[in-house]
Amino acid sequence: MPKSFTLDGKRRPLPEAVPTQQIEWIVSRLHVGTTDQEVRDEIARRANGNGGWAVPLIRAAADYAVYCHRRNQKLYRFAMTGSR
Repeated sequence: MPKSFTLDGKRRPLPEAVPTQQIEWIVSRLHVGTTDQEVRDEIARRANGNGGWAVPLIRAAADYAVYCHRRNQKLYRFAMTGSR
């Protein structure tokens, strides 16, 4: 479980309360063409429906989800083209 990650060239802390495995599972089921905003909206929708998380925690979870989504997009590009 990572303690931080890099998104848009900025190192971001990852609070312990962010359920990384669940986020990775959710993101892995999204289409690689899904926009970053749609990924953020999906995480926020699920977090608000689960007892309501604090805004900083939702923001951190959404950022981590976008990080995972971009990682999936990079893997897809590599699989389809053979290059990064």
